[in-house]
Amino acid sequence: MTAYNRETDLLTSERTPQAAGLFLLLIGLSGLFEYHYAPERAEQFLPFYGIQASLCAMLLTLSAPLRRSGWLQLGSIAVWSLIGASINAYGLVAGVQPELTAVANVIFVTAISMMMPWGMRGQAAVCTLGLAGFALLLLQGEARAVPAPYLFFAVAGSCVLSIVGARSLELHRYAIFRESTDREEEAAMNAALLRVGTTMNSSLDDSDVLDRIAETARRALALDWAVVLLW
Repeated sequence: MTAYNRETDLLTSERTPQAAGLFLLLIGLSGLFEYHYAPERAEQFLPFYGIQASLCAMLLTLSAPLRRSGWLQLGSIAVWSLIGASINAYGLVAGVQPELTAVANVIFVTAISMMMPWGMRGQAAVCTLGLAGFALLLLQGEARAVPAPYLFFAVAGSCVLSIVGARSLELHRYAIFRESTDREEEAAMNAALLRVGTTMNSSLDDSDVLDRIAETARRALALDWAVVLLW
């Protein structure tokens, strides 16, 4: 696993509790609107909210072992894809207006692309499953004020924009990582040169000073061998 992948896993483990907490908070608040405007859907809302909370809890519980095994990114993408699919499943089972489900999809894909550092591929996977679920919901032919093609275009457009945004954030984060890595390598090189200079200053009278300088340079530069030639 590369250093960049390790940094990505660390960021994922740090942001997962925040993303899960924010998601459950917003879904819980939407339940208040459901209870006020459509109390008949409470029987469907509570089980789906329980499923979503269970998926979030499972991801939080498995985050550490998944990170150690190198499967955190894949596991996170899979769980959040299922959570996104549950939004459409609830709309389908409870008979929610497609317009409201479309709004929920747009909010979800937009927010998750900004919070999770899985880049373009991970966001594309989450969006693909969500968009497929929303298309299935539209095919059920429920009464709607907005034509189905408009709704599909709105959700598909938000998916595309979220994927582009995830890619942009990934490139920006990688550029910062590379800059930080280059600075660390430069600092390590300067420290190695300082050690060489210290060796020279402290050992000018030693007969093995050249061997010691060569050995210090070899270790600092990760070489197989090094010699110092005088003329």
